[in-house]
Amino acid sequence: MIIIKINYIQQTNEFTSLVSIIRTNLYLARNKKDYYKTIGYLLTGESGIGKTYMIHEVAKLFNVKLFRDNGTPRTNRIDLEGYYTSDPENGNIIFKKGKLILAIEEANTSGFCIYLINEINAIPENEQIGFNELLDFQAELNLACKSDETYRVNEGCFLLIIGTMNLNVSGVNQLQESFDYRFPLQKNLTYPTIEVERKIIKAITGEDVLELVEVADMIRSSRNSFKLSKSLGTRELIRIIILCKANKNIIHDIVELSIINKVCNDVVQVDLVTEYIKSKKLVHALKKIGE
Repeated sequence: MIIIKINYIQQTNEFTSLVSIIRTNLYLARNKKDYYKTIGYLLTGESGIGKTYMIHEVAKLFNVKLFRDNGTPRTNRIDLEGYYTSDPENGNIIFKKGKLILAIEEANTSGFCIYLINEINAIPENEQIGFNELLDFQAELNLACKSDETYRVNEGCFLLIIGTMNLNVSGVNQLQESFDYRFPLQKNLTYPTIEVERKIIKAITGEDVLELVEVADMIRSSRNSFKLSKSLGTRELIRIIILCKANKNIIHDIVELSIINKVCNDVVQVDLVTEYIKSKKLVHALKKIGE
């Protein structure tokens, strides 16, 4: 029996609920009962709180392939489906499959696959609706650049399509209404509590730096009232610890560049955050990392 270690520490039930849904749908698929060939799952929340990490851990638990694309305002269907290009070896025109097609083929081959689009709402609305039929009962994709070719998820197979959205990000689209409707499963992640975040960081870095988590919590709670430009996500805290661990001689620089300069817009904000960092003796705590 292979035991798979999962490092994800959930805030509420976001991990176990998704795992239960997958297991239920796989059971129905394998036993030839009514089931969904594709399911849309939308995961929203602030940047850096672990949305993508959670999906990687889900894929690891089920030991399945995960294909990942990143949405941008310039993303169109052929970027995800595939496109014609020249073969670098002989110059012939070939069709290069995109990750979405590869995910469909993998689902048909192994029975289950996960396809992830980060920042799915960054994709223009007119491009989003091209994937509606894949998320319907037909579970099929009519290619944009090969109109006579269709890819389908086969009977007994399951493709989980996950989109993530960062909240409070300007310059991106909302999900087109009909596209949003095809994501019946939606979960919003908030920043974890101080105790949960400490556990998450320790599980990944092996370090428990309460002072760093408290500074991040203060910045998040004060962001609106003091008009701070950004918050610090769990991902940023992990990066700070890794950098400090690698070179303790530059901890002051790391704190300035990764915290103060990142979240502050003016001198008043710099003074506020700097004083709080000093009151928590953060630099001293970071110097004790690894001891």
